[in-house]
Amino acid sequence: PMISSDDARMLPNLVEAYSITNKNVPDTTIEIAHTTKFAQGTFGRAYGAGGILAATAGYSAVDPSNQVGDFKNMGSYAVGENTAGVSILSATYTGVKGLKLQLWDYYAYDLINVIYGEANFSWNCLLSDSVKPFVAAQFIKENEVGDKQLKALGGNGNIDSTYWGAKVGASVENFTAYVAYSQTSSNSATDSDYANAIISPWGGMPAYTQGMVTRHQFLAGTKAYKLAASYNFKAFGPDFKAVLYYANFDMDKNNGYTVGDASESGFDLIYN
Repeated sequence: PMISSDDARMLPNLVEAYSITNKNVPDTTIEIAHTTKFAQGTFGRAYGAGGILAATAGYSAVDPSNQVGDFKNMGSYAVGENTAGVSILSATYTGVKGLKLQLWDYYAYDLINVIYGEANFSWNCLLSDSVKPFVAAQFIKENEVGDKQLKALGGNGNIDSTYWGAKVGASVENFTAYVAYSQTSSNSATDSDYANAIISPWGGMPAYTQGMVTRHQFLAGTKAYKLAASYNFKAFGPDFKAVLYYANFDMDKNNGYTVGDASESGFDLIYN
């Protein structure tokens, strides 16, 4: 969830990593991994100015504009300082029908520790089997684990941030719609921009409320909601899906980037 391909443009992000996956425990997948290098894809160019906006939108706080395709040390890419990479431990449980539970820990040496949790549950409506409601919740907790690299961001380190989101919706045959809400902890007037923001410099963007480009939900103090609906035309032959969405971001005055609220509406047309 927090290190991802984010292929909104032509080339995806790539990583150099070593991982071990174990499925010996019934209905449970356990993964241990260590990532050493990150190669930015072309979408990072959208955040060429770096800074707090880029760091919370999935890219380098230093300079994402000219790093496409270059495998760089994880810390060097994120904040301009070499680190020992990011170690990951995760567990995913699917032992109950319709339920999926995930818990991830990302230890980015000399930078941050990130805990990500998510729960998804879907069921058949009692009135009609064609209606399938679903609910989901997610949580992110970040803490600094070394201030050398954080100070390279121009702040005073001290990251101690939280984010939570929830989503509810339903599918009716090939039509799906949902509403989502999220909130990130707020900065005080004396905090650095990064103190209560969710830092995600390696393409990870799992938030229920993100727009395609507008990703203010991880800036400190943001309250966001998103409405989305999709329809899959596969019943008529082609594997073609159309998606419409609207996302709104209520910005806190101490978010470190913008003084105004923001919104984004858009669509996806997906053909396999």
